[in-house]
Amino acid sequence: MLEKMNKVLLVDKEKKQMKVQAQMTLKNLYDAADANSLSTPRSALPWWQGLTLGGVFATASHGTGNNVTHMIVSNAAGRICTGMPV
Repeated sequence: MLEKMNKVLLVDKEKKQMKVQAQMTLKNLYDAADANSLSTPRSALPWWQGLTLGGVFATASHGTGNNVTHMIVSNAAGRICTGMPV
């Protein structure tokens, strides 16, 4: 089921934000940003293009955990949890 959670849910060009699902890979995030005239840092390509956003944030890879403003997470039982980092 998780492998299907790889879509762009919302694009807000005014705020320059995208809402995406956790199983989206970095490459697909870059492609979606390009398609919507947004930009993302490219330092991770090509080496990490197959990593998922959920995996990157869960492990705080290269400091990504320090830049998270909020998350909405669905657990295995389908319960939705929201939170802000401490």
